[in-house]
Amino acid sequence: MSMGQAIAEARQGMTQAELAEKLHLDRTSVGKYETGKRRVPEHMRATIASTLDDPVVYFAAEEEATGGVTIPYLNGERIERSLSAMKELARYEALEALEHLDRVRFHKPPEYWTEEEKAEVQQVMYELLDAAASIQNLVAVSCKDYGFSPKKIYKEWRNTVKKRGWMK
Repeated sequence: MSMGQAIAEARQGMTQAELAEKLHLDRTSVGKYETGKRRVPEHMRATIASTLDDPVVYFAAEEEATGGVTIPYLNGERIERSLSAMKELARYEALEALEHLDRVRFHKPPEYWTEEEKAEVQQVMYELLDAAASIQNLVAVSCKDYGFSPKKIYKEWRNTVKKRGWMK
């Protein structure tokens, strides 16, 4: 989903003019972002995402900022975005990733790995990304369903990560 589409969906009852006022823009800019006639400028992505505080907008902003090197918003035809379905997907993908991870022998230095062993590691990376994507999308669905602010949830979580010494 494009950033513009995400903005349009996330406004929910807020007019383009009201959003534009909060962003200190004119209404036509918001309209052009939403229709894709104008790309959301880099310096506005975080501001828009923070203002709307919607998980889908965060996914879209990150997608645009990284050129797709990020966890995607899972909204394909084979994805049921209900809380129970996302929970089952996250559980399945996490277990599958752990099974693949257990098969890799990391005790051997990478320079001695065969092409088959490297391919196995690559498959583990895909499985880990599937698990991460399903888990992050489960968080997004939970925020939407229960009315939590994604911004607040992530900020509070990051503080716990810092306290555990996992990041500076």
